Amino acid sequence: AAVRGVLRRLPGTGALLGTLLFAVGGAPPFGPFVSKLIILQAAFAGGHARLGVLLLVVLSLAFLGRAGVLLPMLQGGASATGRREALLALAAPAAMTLGALVLGTWIPPFVAALLQQAAAGIGG
Repeated sequence: AAVRGVLRRLPGTGALLGTLLFAVGGAPPFGPFVSKLIILQAAFAGGHARLGVLLLVVLSLAFLGRAGVLLPMLQGGASATGRREALLALAAPAAMTLGALVLGTWIPPFVAALLQQAAAGIGG
């Protein structure tokens, strides 16, 4: 049995699932966007335009693959209408979504220090 119509049946879960599709896909303002942008900038600035274009193609295909699975799940033809979801059931995914959004726009100083130490440890 296919999962369809999550947005209608469980609107909170559906909204979080849609948001996380973009977070994992590397859309701004989420953290993966910054890392992918840095890699692309380095590829084009370093004279490796073909690798940059290849990365863009692969990232696009990966996003389209995920979207091709998740969007029908979210929007599909479910006949059931929405119901109230338990706030406790939404708390953990909402916290993770918020964490992904915050860490995509701001790195706490202690995390930045740990990242600098890790980079120094591997010669960066």
